[in-house]
Amino acid sequence: MWLGRLFGFAMAVLATAAMAGSGDPLVVTGDVVNVRAGPGTGNPVLFHVSRDQQVVELTRTGDWIQVQVPGEAADGWIHQSLLEVARGAPTAPQALEAVPVGTARAPGSAGAGSMPPENDGIARFRDNVSELNARAVAVAGVELFAGAEPTDSGTVQVMVTEAWDLVPEAGQQSYTNALFDHWRAAAGGSEPLRLQVVDPGGAVVSEKSGP
Repeated sequence: MWLGRLFGFAMAVLATAAMAGSGDPLVVTGDVVNVRAGPGTGNPVLFHVSRDQQVVELTRTGDWIQVQVPGEAADGWIHQSLLEVARGAPTAPQALEAVPVGTARAPGSAGAGSMPPENDGIARFRDNVSELNARAVAVAGVELFAGAEPTDSGTVQVMVTEAWDLVPEAGQQSYTNALFDHWRAAAGGSEPLRLQVVDPGGAVVSEKSGP
């Protein structure tokens, strides 16, 4: 029983850091964003940053990320909803080799308009998925993801392993949000995007879409 609780705790901790890691470049997504002295709206505002400005993640507490802002003497905190992984940012060294991409597809999704596997965006996204997998192995000793594959234009499916069922529901949602953020950063453009998490049986167990 205690092993199950320990594993669940490890997966929850891992999920809170799913979007990026220390030292990763992020980009501001809001027009005028407050940079605060601490992780919470009760802390004073140190200065402001604007849309598309790049910052560097230092650490995170809950939904808040401490960042280093070029040109500013002090570090500050920004809510994670106002940041995303910088497009084209280099990923950290992989802790495991990329796993084979699965074959699950949404019904009728193949055909004209599909994003080709050699597309730079899907290649970057697969690197992101592999990095998240490496973190899962490092923290909990399991692989969560079995690959990623585009279907219709703007849509990608991420295949998960049976270990996905061991992740708490809140952690699954955190991973889905993080994967979508990575997909949005990798795909670029303004077309609608969709991400589906697919279990080993081919069923879609989580989904997120948006601009």
